[in-house]
Amino acid sequence: MNEAQAPHSANNRAAAEEASGLSPERATLLALTKRGASGHSLASLSRALGRNAAYLHQYVTRGSPRLLPESERYQLAALLGIDESALRPEDQLVGRPAMADIIEVPILSLRPAAGHASFADGTEDSTPFAFPASFVRSLAPHGVHQLALLHVRGHSMTPILADGDMIMLDQGDESVRNPVQHPPHPEGIYVLDDGLGLVVKHLSLVSGPEGPKWRIISANGDYPSYRARLDEVRLLGRVIWISRQI
Repeated sequence: MNEAQAPHSANNRAAAEEASGLSPERATLLALTKRGASGHSLASLSRALGRNAAYLHQYVTRGSPRLLPESERYQLAALLGIDESALRPEDQLVGRPAMADIIEVPILSLRPAAGHASFADGTEDSTPFAFPASFVRSLAPHGVHQLALLHVRGHSMTPILADGDMIMLDQGDESVRNPVQHPPHPEGIYVLDDGLGLVVKHLSLVSGPEGPKWRIISANGDYPSYRARLDEVRLLGRVIWISRQI
């Protein structure tokens, strides 16, 4: 071995020793940054993620955070020029095709009423629902990390929604975060708290002499529509997908 090869070999040995005992995804990240072939360090990648410089070092060496968010794994994979699956924990690969791209959406115990308002605690069920990531991303242009699945109860939204339907809720929609500056457009179906409880209704913003109000509409003509001031209603999310047993 010549003198020029010695430092490179020493770096490889040091990286291998440091990577021993790490999970495969952590060892991969450490090896790519230690060798220098990627042109990145853990600190520079951390900053590229918008995190402090120690973020990935703590992830690799201390296990904190335990898992990287999916969006950060994809960003790191793009920066390093590798497939995202190389940074995915092994327990997320077992039983799935190697190139599978899955997004898990939590199922909440909320049961918004398509009829009279109902209350619920909003806790997550134990098992999320897995979807192909490309499908979910096509539904949620504002991002996939504020999605939830709920079941509907009641008949006021038939035939659009039926009792027992599962709906996907986008809580990151701009009209949910700031409905005055970004009113529902096009008009849509929302889960909302109208002051009496949770309901799922067609929602539009209408103007009037006392200022803008929500027009809260039932699809079933047997249920009356009504209006409410903006400060009387809290939007939980926009309905972007439904599933129904036939």
